[in-house]
Amino acid sequence: MTTAVRAQVVDDLLEHDEPSIRWLTRTTVLHEDDGSPACVRLRGEIRESVRVRALLDGHAELRPDTYGKWRGAHWVLAHLTELGYPSGQAEVQPLLDEVLTAWTAPYFRRSQVLIGRSSGSVVPVVAGRHRVHASLQGSALLSAVRLGPQDERVVTLAGMLRRWQWDDGGWNCDRHTHAISSSAHETWLPMRGLHAYAVDADDETAAGAARRAAEVLLARRVVLRRSSDQPGHRDWLRLRYPAYWHYGLLVGLVALDELGLLRDERCAQALDLLEQQRLPSGWWSAQGRYYRGVGTEPGASIDYVDWGAADRRTPNPWVTVKALAVLAAAGRL
Repeated sequence: MTTAVRAQVVDDLLEHDEPSIRWLTRTTVLHEDDGSPACVRLRGEIRESVRVRALLDGHAELRPDTYGKWRGAHWVLAHLTELGYPSGQAEVQPLLDEVLTAWTAPYFRRSQVLIGRSSGSVVPVVAGRHRVHASLQGSALLSAVRLGPQDERVVTLAGMLRRWQWDDGGWNCDRHTHAISSSAHETWLPMRGLHAYAVDADDETAAGAARRAAEVLLARRVVLRRSSDQPGHRDWLRLRYPAYWHYGLLVGLVALDELGLLRDERCAQALDLLEQQRLPSGWWSAQGRYYRGVGTEPGASIDYVDWGAADRRTPNPWVTVKALAVLAAAGRL
């Protein structure tokens, strides 16, 4: 990508209708201080943006289950976190209370060696490893730290994740005894959550846990098999936004960027793969989507808002700003 093309893409993003796109461009691509007057103003715009109001108003109208795909409080908070919604706002406190209560419920505070069928009242332990969907607590921890204010349940979330962490650094929900390696799907969000918590609370133990989790991704060279240069899963190379809980090339690089690890040589091939997917215009596309529709009508896997074009030829601003941020952090711009 030539300097002129790159500059034009950044200029277009800085003038985008979405204040979140403008904020992400300033803070993650151009590395502008989030406390700058321009970024502070953008945070205010984000709070009142059409997208944010649709998320909050849609949830207030529908009142879905906490994890209801993709409209439960869990997902609304995850979206607000990524959009740059300002922290400490009273209007999201009910959603935070709901999510923190759900993911620190008594079920998650107990564990037991699984013999035969699980009673469903405890986190099962199989072959010495906790088998749990840690992406729940990981995403909730990230949202709680970013959106605040904090309470004792945030500390509980971080403690749960550390207790459940496998020896290789990650997490996995697979209850089969032959599952002895962590799942990337269940690891990237706990890693982000623990890192954010470690920075916010100045917690070295949490920081160490996040760094061990990063090794799960780095050992795979982000998306490749340990034994070859083939992708660990064919879907991992497709760029999609939002990812929700799904692992892939872009979210793996974004997560490692947050820990400052993109200069690690094990990221090089993944960064090459990301650059190869750039369109001639200098933008990136979303190659499909995980949500099936938009609105508050009944149905599964429906989001409250549309996240842009999802075909290989049409630029998508959310994917583009994330890709540019990753390449900037890796020194490739």
